[in-house]
Amino acid sequence: MVRSIPGPRTWVAAEFVDNVELNTEIRDALNYLLDPPRAELRQTVTQNLTTATWTDITYTTEDYDQTNDPGHDTVTNTARYTAPVTAWYEISGCVATATMASSTLFVRAAVNGSAVAASRAATPFVSGAATGVALPRFGVFLTAGDYVTMQGRQDTGGTVATVVAAEAACRFSVRLIGK
Repeated sequence: MVRSIPGPRTWVAAEFVDNVELNTEIRDALNYLLDPPRAELRQTVTQNLTTATWTDITYTTEDYDQTNDPGHDTVTNTARYTAPVTAWYEISGCVATATMASSTLFVRAAVNGSAVAASRAATPFVSGAATGVALPRFGVFLTAGDYVTMQGRQDTGGTVATVVAAEAACRFSVRLIGK
């Protein structure tokens, strides 16, 4: 269900206000502000990242996805958060992979499959431990129906699996922050 972000009502002098208007203009707006569209997604099934290839990170577990405007599906397009309303959204996350001796792990955001400018971050692999790189927290404007993904990339020359049962697991957070 696509709905709009409620805006403040302009009241007219001597206007009769009944329970319907109060519920629509005050109660519903406050409920929306208290529970805006947002999702906290976590990867619980490992995924292989092929060398030198940007790969959408998939999420099979939702720690939270607002029930009025769900933006994520755990069955279809599991890498995507689809905007339920046109607005600014704050996104952040982390990509984590298994131990590698040397290489670099990258992360970036993409909207409708295209990289978001200045969203890329990188870190060298840490020998003997899972390696994670954080997606910088920033705002992105999405039109209702646009989707945002977090992508990972590594340059080992082979395939590297993501980590799902570690402190450095893959996570993705999306929340509406304003019109």
